[in-house]
Amino acid sequence: MIRQPTPTCLRKVSAFPIWRKLLLLGLLGCAQAIHAETTDVQRPAANPAVSAPESRLFAVTNYGAIGDGQTLCTMAIQKAIDAIAVQGGGTLRIPPGTFLTGSIFLKPGVNLHLDAGAVLRGSPSLKDYPATTTRIEGLQQPLVAALINASNCPDLRITGSGTIDGNGKPFWVSFWQATTRNPKTTNVQIKRPRLMFLDHCPDAHIEGLKLKDSGFWNVHVYDCNHLVIDGLDISAPNKGLRHGPEIAGKTWRELGDVRAPSSDGIDVDSCQHVVIRNCTIGVDDDNIALKGSKGPFALADKASPPVEDVLVENCTFRYGAACLTFGSEATVVRNVVMRHCQVLGGHTLLRLKLRPDTAQTFAHVLVEDIMLNPGGRVIFAAPWTQYANLQGQPQPASVIRDITFRHVRGHAKELGLLTNHATSSIKGVRFEDVDIQADDPALKESPGVKGVEFSKVLVNGHPPQMELTRK
Repeated sequence: MIRQPTPTCLRKVSAFPIWRKLLLLGLLGCAQAIHAETTDVQRPAANPAVSAPESRLFAVTNYGAIGDGQTLCTMAIQKAIDAIAVQGGGTLRIPPGTFLTGSIFLKPGVNLHLDAGAVLRGSPSLKDYPATTTRIEGLQQPLVAALINASNCPDLRITGSGTIDGNGKPFWVSFWQATTRNPKTTNVQIKRPRLMFLDHCPDAHIEGLKLKDSGFWNVHVYDCNHLVIDGLDISAPNKGLRHGPEIAGKTWRELGDVRAPSSDGIDVDSCQHVVIRNCTIGVDDDNIALKGSKGPFALADKASPPVEDVLVENCTFRYGAACLTFGSEATVVRNVVMRHCQVLGGHTLLRLKLRPDTAQTFAHVLVEDIMLNPGGRVIFAAPWTQYANLQGQPQPASVIRDITFRHVRGHAKELGLLTNHATSSIKGVRFEDVDIQADDPALKESPGVKGVEFSKVLVNGHPPQMELTRK
């Protein structure tokens, strides 16, 4: 059991650095709520039915869409979106039924709402997702459009109690078959649709929906500030076939369970002032990833501003690679709070990926009031060399600093690993009021890691152990 203390922003200013006070005050303003004191960490209650935004409602069935799960409705849905935009805006309502569709493109002033019992299901055919150049993995690169797309749509609302189903199995199979033939195949070489891609959509809200079986990343938001993501249930399978003779040469319809590669839950790319709350996430990759650009010239990339002022609260992390990850493409990520969350899947709580080809700053991070039930590593900070390319440039300097864990309870596989590359530094990692059981009680650190501090920390009932590593 873990006590949730009075919210940090209400404590005395002298109790913590001024940046944290300002950050939490600002983020709580975005969240529009202060959570009352309670006795333990519980799974967030299911959201009640989410009502449509207060704007004119337009039923998609009035534009020829048929919710039989068989008829391809892409043209009818896009026709509805275009008509609503011409009429000055409103909300496209998806009623109960299963509507099969390829890529659709929202427009400024047009919101999307799915009633309870409504399903938007992605087409299994790649031809229904137009080829495009899009932001992906830190750069503008060729890919296909997402299932739901929005660009330059301020105040966008994507809401409801329905389901967006990426129907991703055929795309997973294509990826695993390609990597079986050539293990060096990259994510973007095999075209797969994301479930949702928003770029330059300030003050957007995504709320209440169930998202499942995305062909690639689930929710990718790029350069969106003052963003709220609330009450999503995001899932993709992390068990089943992924390579080998069992999958080679067979169609997706012939196969049983297949893992969903690179099915990140929420990718926050170059965004500021973001609140993610009341979400339940279980995928085959990172639950939440904070991303930016990459490469030796990344800091000069004006299209990739820092990720900053991010609040993650009241979330349940069911399974995945890590609950919260910085990277693998990222330059500056700072002022991040994750609190009142629980881990169920035995995966890493906080992962920091240090790219040797990119100048990175990961700073001012607070992780507090966490239940590991169970967790993996509490922290995992280490070099990430996949696809690294210095392009003939010297290796840039990077820093991880001011990372605090506070009020953590439960069971972990290990306290963690702190290791850097030749031009990076790690300093100022603090553990306060941590009482956990761990299979491996040691915090492993490489030479050169500085300023690791413990205050009221017990691992298996004893003070934590420190262990040098060359990893």
